Amino acid sequence: MPHGLRRWVADRVFSPWLDWAQVEVTTDCNARCTYCPTAVRPDWRRRHMALADFRRILPMLARSTRPSAWRQPLLHLQGWGEPLLNPDLLGMVAAAKAAGLKVGTTSNGMLIDEAMAGRLVRSGIDVLSLSVAGIDGRNDAIRRGTRLDRVFAAIAAIERHKKALGSATPAVHIAYMLLASGLEAVERIPETFAGRGVAEIVVATLSHVAEPSLAAEVIAPGTEAELAALDGRLARAAERAAALGVRLAWRIPRPPGGRPGLCAENVQAAVIVTVDGKVAPCMFGRFGEAPLAFGDLAERSLTEVWCDPAYLAFRRTFWDGNPPARCVACAKLGRT
Repeated sequence: MPHGLRRWVADRVFSPWLDWAQVEVTTDCNARCTYCPTAVRPDWRRRHMALADFRRILPMLARSTRPSAWRQPLLHLQGWGEPLLNPDLLGMVAAAKAAGLKVGTTSNGMLIDEAMAGRLVRSGIDVLSLSVAGIDGRNDAIRRGTRLDRVFAAIAAIERHKKALGSATPAVHIAYMLLASGLEAVERIPETFAGRGVAEIVVATLSHVAEPSLAAEVIAPGTEAELAALDGRLARAAERAAALGVRLAWRIPRPPGGRPGLCAENVQAAVIVTVDGKVAPCMFGRFGEAPLAFGDLAERSLTEVWCDPAYLAFRRTFWDGNPPARCVACAKLGRT
């Protein structure tokens, strides 16, 4: 069998079976959130992924994330940046939808005016997640360059266009960054977003400390009792949200100690493609002395990268309970 044909067959037979894939379509942002590396790192490089590059990698991603009757993986177009700054974002959505994929993105909402809301709804994008870090003026102070009232206006515009077009999509989600200084607002999260067309609220905690002053904002229960107390508060908030017709999900880092478990970033069944086409297991791998990436899609196929011995060995360390030191130190790592 010719080499080219062998490679074509291997790419289809051994293509990874992913729960999701995330493509970083830009590293530029119009906000300056206090906890984000795009705002605090003076060496941050800002660039967009070109539509041509996205189209080149799309067939590889489509083979790994195509939905079926029993499986609904997601291609998420977002990374360390504001996706709507990339002028080709909706072209990427159109290409991915034409490939039969379920597509989502995460935005700060500041570029979603009436016209953009209509374009998003007409694009057929399945999920639009909007980022916030509070239920009042604290959000605006923390997420500098954004305003909570404009997030609400963006949601309202999306809902108007969905109604006008008879569309069920995009489902609107809230990506809620819960900081230590905002714990007092946990019980009020459901009422803040209910009744606006929000389907789901996903509460996350700060996982990457971009500068030392942010360490105090990390939520890190020191004991199982502290974890149970915070979990209980969030569980009650979830019950209240459900009563209001909204799903609320969360994950709090477990106290130190215990055997390392699996990573919340799902490194065994998900990949990140960075803005420059590198394949990484998570969005935090680019930080530190040695960036964590296992291949370049300009040089090899996704299947070849996924099956690379180094990448296989990396994923196996989590099953063996002996992940790399940089992962052991990460709040995304579960413990048993």
